[in-house]
Amino acid sequence: MEHKTVRVRFAPSPTGHLHVGGLRTALFNYLFAKHNNGVYLLRCEDTDLERSTEAFFDSQMRSFEWVGLIPDEPVVIQSTRFAQHFKVIDSLIERKKAYKCYCTEQALAARLGKTDENDFIRYDRYCFYNQTAHDEKDPFVIRFCMPESLSEYIFDDLIRGQISFSPEQYDDFIIVRTDGVPVYNFVVVVDDAFMAITHVIRGEEHIANTPKQIAIYNACGYKVPFFAHLPMILGASGAKLSKRDGATSVNDYKEHGYLPEALVNYLAKLGWAYKDQEIFSMQELITHFSLEGVGKKGSIFDPEKLNWMNGLYIKNMSARTLYEYMCTELEYRFGELLPGWSQERIEKAIDVFKGRVITLEELKNELGTLRGQGNVLIPEFTKEMKQYVAMVRERFLKEGISANTIKEVAKEADVPIVLVAQPVRLALIGKLHGPGIGDLIHLLTTQEVLERLKKLEDVPFI
Repeated sequence: MEHKTVRVRFAPSPTGHLHVGGLRTALFNYLFAKHNNGVYLLRCEDTDLERSTEAFFDSQMRSFEWVGLIPDEPVVIQSTRFAQHFKVIDSLIERKKAYKCYCTEQALAARLGKTDENDFIRYDRYCFYNQTAHDEKDPFVIRFCMPESLSEYIFDDLIRGQISFSPEQYDDFIIVRTDGVPVYNFVVVVDDAFMAITHVIRGEEHIANTPKQIAIYNACGYKVPFFAHLPMILGASGAKLSKRDGATSVNDYKEHGYLPEALVNYLAKLGWAYKDQEIFSMQELITHFSLEGVGKKGSIFDPEKLNWMNGLYIKNMSARTLYEYMCTELEYRFGELLPGWSQERIEKAIDVFKGRVITLEELKNELGTLRGQGNVLIPEFTKEMKQYVAMVRERFLKEGISANTIKEVAKEADVPIVLVAQPVRLALIGKLHGPGIGDLIHLLTTQEVLERLKKLEDVPFI
């Protein structure tokens, strides 16, 4: 590569919580940097002073920490660099690469026929040629001079190949608003140069901004980085991902019991592939990741596949690790969930249930069924089932508690074993379906088993 050390950045705005689309972009930057023994950085783009908050910044940093995407250098706060931004702006004005524009909306409409703010009509450089025609006290913006000598604007994208735009699509765009705040397309260039960014890896929505930014790089004498624009994440309909499709914040996924390893693995597979492999550790992702493996087309966000992957990670994780994670990261209070249960006993319960759930929130709810707080009569519960519960309890009292008793009662009653197992399970955890009876009776004490069977046996039919 032309650059000696790869340096990349992800630059979120602290105007909301970190969402899965942003996390995937950050992840691809991180993997690219680590694969190339480079540097991964974060920049807080807080130039939207009205909407940016410290609370959102803190939330985003917690999300990065949760998934392990820790920057290699301190986070750069964009708003602290306004003085540096204006030094560059003053230099551009002095070299006639930028200029003050005093044109009001009314003047533009009268002169150019502009009727709608969404209509693009090229600015005519009136103020570039008539700087002395205005009062310096009047409000103004600062415009950047786009080069006029090129027949087309061309750049090479590391994912999409050569991309070109007609100069007719661009004019002398605004780089400082009337309120004195520099705009995105300008500050992103100055800050990327300050951070010595070698590769800009970002979403495809920024493709049209790239010619503007390259022009600023050249005007400032900065080295132009490589660009790579990632495909969009799409919803089930093929449209841009929305909250309805699962575009919730990373914090929400954590709170609902998704493991960071599973979320990272799933997002890595959205738009990138390595052979037919589905499950990757972080180190495997770093080893195999390349921009050549990133596709050009958008990827469908599939919540069901994420659920499958999260369930697989939960199933393969040790009960001790899950217990400690749920206590520390999710702050589950097992003392309230299962009063009197020891950590060892809870871990045994986790082992029983972990292969049956897709989230840790679901695992917590399943563990809660072991409290046995009463039995609710359900439509599926029949008088025959009640009879089987009584038969099982009687044998437990005489012969001791054994999972083999279920088979014996079913044989005696000449019914399928499931018709005996289901009401016994209902007595033990309040559900017809769940873990095997053998697993449940080993988690519960003899007293708990007998009391719960008796309680269901005594439930009257209405």
